[in-house]
Amino acid sequence: MIITDKQYSMDVKLIEKIDLMINRVTRNNPKKDVLLLVEGDEGNGKTTMSVAIAYYVSQITGRKFNNDNLFFSARKLTEFAKDSKEQIIIWDEPALEGMSSEWWKETQRDLIKLLMMARKKRHFIIFNITRFDKFKDNIIERAIGMVRVYARKELYAGKFLYYKKRNLIALYNEWKRTRKRFYNRFWNFHGSFPNVLSKIIDEEEYDKRKDEAISSIGFKEKKERGNIKLLAYQHFITRLGIPTKVICERLKVSQSIVSDWKRLPEKYPEIIDYLNRENKTRHPLVPLNI
Repeated sequence: MIITDKQYSMDVKLIEKIDLMINRVTRNNPKKDVLLLVEGDEGNGKTTMSVAIAYYVSQITGRKFNNDNLFFSARKLTEFAKDSKEQIIIWDEPALEGMSSEWWKETQRDLIKLLMMARKKRHFIIFNITRFDKFKDNIIERAIGMVRVYARKELYAGKFLYYKKRNLIALYNEWKRTRKRFYNRFWNFHGSFPNVLSKIIDEEEYDKRKDEAISSIGFKEKKERGNIKLLAYQHFITRLGIPTKVICERLKVSQSIVSDWKRLPEKYPEIIDYLNRENKTRHPLVPLNI
C-alpha cells in the first residue's frame, strides 16, 4: 500500500493499526496518548520502521516530523514532551547493550516520568529498543503494541512481527516466568517494510547526533567514576549525623542535592569499599569543618 508524499509502501494491516492509534490521539478525548514499541537487534531497521510510521502519522494528522523529533536522551525527551503537546516523538536508544546498567536505570526512570505526565499531552510516542524485557512492567503495560523488526535468515532486513497489547503483555509475562523470549508464539501478523530512512530524515545529521549521544554518556560515567574520592566525601557528609538543614546552610547546597548524596552508593557501590578501606588508617574525610 503506497502511503505519504514520499511514495513508500507499508503493510495494510499495520496501517490499519496505526490508523486506530491516530484516532486515539486525535478524537475528542483529551487524556489519551499513544506509546508504540519498536524492538529488534542493531541494524535490523528499528529506526527505519519508527521513522516510516512517524512520517505517516505526520501526513495524516498534520503534525510536524523531522530530525528534531528524534531523541537519544530520555531527559531531553521528557523536557520536550513536558513543554509541548500533540507531538510525534521517537526515543531511539543509543546502543543500549554497550551502556552500563546504572545508565539504563537512570534512563528508565526518566522514561517512566515522561509517561506519568504526558498522557494528557496527546503525544504519539515511539520507543526504539533492542529488547522489550529491558523495560519495567509499567512501560510494557502502557504500550499500545509492539513491532519487532528482524532480518530473515539473519541476512535480509526489512521484516516485522506485530504484537497487539494483549499479546505483548502475554509475551512479557512468559519471559518473566521462563526468561525466554517466545516471539513466534504471540505475534498477531507479520509483514515487510522498505528502507525509506533517507527519504524522510537527514541520515548524516542523525548519525552524528547518535554518535555524540553515545560519547557523552560514556564520558559522563567515566568522569563520575574517576572522581570516586569526591563522591565518597559527599556521601560521608550525610553519615555524620548532622541535620540536613545544617549541611545545606553551611555548604550552600539544596536539600535535593543532599538527598542525592545519601543515595550515591546505589549508583556507585565502590563508595562504601572506599570508605571502609580509608577507615583502616586515617580517614581523609573526617577533618570536615562543618
